[in-house]
Amino acid sequence: MKRTQIVLLLIVGLAAGAGSVLAQTRDYSPEHPFGSLREQARTQQAWLEERLERNLPMLMRKHGVDMWIVTMREYNEDPVFRALVSPTTFAARRRTIYIFHDRGPDEGVERIALGGSSQGGAYDAIRATATAADGREAELWGSDQWDLFAGMVRERNPERIAVNISQEHNFGDGLSAGEWEQMQQALGPELPGQTTTEDVEWWMRQRVHDLGLDSWFQPSVSLQRRGADMADAVAPVIERGDVLHCDFGLVALGMATDTQHMAYVLREGETEAPAGLQQALANANRLQDILFEETRVGRSGNEILESVLEKMRSEGLNGTMYTHPIGDHGHGAGPLIGRWDYQASIPGRGDPPVIPGMWFSTEMQVTTPVPEWDGQPVRMAVEEEAEITTDGEMRWMLRRQTELHLIR
Repeated sequence: MKRTQIVLLLIVGLAAGAGSVLAQTRDYSPEHPFGSLREQARTQQAWLEERLERNLPMLMRKHGVDMWIVTMREYNEDPVFRALVSPTTFAARRRTIYIFHDRGPDEGVERIALGGSSQGGAYDAIRATATAADGREAELWGSDQWDLFAGMVRERNPERIAVNISQEHNFGDGLSAGEWEQMQQALGPELPGQTTTEDVEWWMRQRVHDLGLDSWFQPSVSLQRRGADMADAVAPVIERGDVLHCDFGLVALGMATDTQHMAYVLREGETEAPAGLQQALANANRLQDILFEETRVGRSGNEILESVLEKMRSEGLNGTMYTHPIGDHGHGAGPLIGRWDYQASIPGRGDPPVIPGMWFSTEMQVTTPVPEWDGQPVRMAVEEEAEITTDGEMRWMLRRQTELHLIR
């Protein structure tokens, strides 16, 4: 689900959950059919508490939101403002930043207001970090407020943050351009310039473990960078403009997978990868096509390798083929179609014939000079699972990567 859809659903859900406390109002006179202003405020406050206690956690978890941030300035309030504050609050205070952080079912959603009040106890309100000249606490403002905000977000380390930006829904489009720019500046880039390739490797392995699956090798992440030789770099920090390669093997129900994908970290202002990098991936896809064309039941791995390399070279592709069977083991029984470091017939392991029902990890790479990188060669290594059907055709088990994953 898109970020803007998530935000809209949060808003609609929050506004829809107030009816169950309406019966708490009582003793209305004919002159005041809804009670006095004070009595009405008491009812509205109960609605607010129910929205935040019941609806908000449910909606955040339903849509996979770890943190929802709503920031606004006085007299330029977000449309959702009325659903988040007490009836005695008429406007944001200078700048108010609401942070909703889901700490899990046991601890619930943490509600923080940086600036503004506690809204009758609905929020943990933080209004000051300094003392004014007259001895009173000075209100949060400017860079101090954003620094405190950024520290709180980093400390909680959410995986997915929702903000109120939408091109379609007016009630979900309350984040002003100025607040958005300052929020981005305060938080800084989430990935580029901070995260190392090793960080990503361990995060992936931990995630697999948390899902109850296993790995049959340590995930690997490497990068290529314009104008730099990163071959010997140890756990380099990922920067904008980098090309990332990931090799990932899972084990589920005793069956192994082996997958390699490519990604690009967008530079500021970019919305897609340079055309030369996209073409480099397309060249790797073409080598996959050649493998499919040349793999037939009854042919040995060595025969397939020879025909694949001949056709590859005739088309001007600079690649290597190292496809292997897969199944109970990551490197399964059956014919090898080349090795990454040995592009010739493999006695023994390359001699068995392909049989129907066999699964392969179609592992290979193509290296292509990229014009936008001043002709620097970029290696696109790809790998997906494919099956030899009973009809003797080769088909993808899921799908192959045809577009670079984009990291913003």
